[in-house]
Amino acid sequence: MSNNQKTSNADLLRMMEDLVKQVTDLKAQQAEQATQFVARADQGVAKNHRAGKANEGRTYQRTLANIAGGNIPAQQQAIADILIEGMEFEVKYTETEVFAMLEAGMVVYPCLTNAKQHVTYLFRYYRGLKAAGKYAGYTARGFLRG
Repeated sequence: MSNNQKTSNADLLRMMEDLVKQVTDLKAQQAEQATQFVARADQGVAKNHRAGKANEGRTYQRTLANIAGGNIPAQQQAIADILIEGMEFEVKYTETEVFAMLEAGMVVYPCLTNAKQHVTYLFRYYRGLKAAGKYAGYTARGFLRG
């Protein structure tokens, strides 16, 4: 190999390393801009229309095979069906895992995909609904413990 070829190979190697570094920097910038875009996009969206932030310290456990009777709204039943399919009986799941199940499973249920409220907001609403009147939430019915 001649001296010129060694130099050009070394130059090519340096140029490739520079290109890899530039691509890595561009990807980092793109990720940062995407994060900023999501943050700005969420500012104009109502609280109940955007995805809820999961609390890692909160866990849920399914305690019944099915949601107990009474008047059950379609959205509450659809969320319960997703949880029945995704959660094993008496196994603890973090809120992050539950939210992931809900977001993945909601596409099958038109009452959830067409809803104005985000599925995580609906879950939290139905989770905390007390047993008053004709409706009750998941914990009040004994379906979930958390």
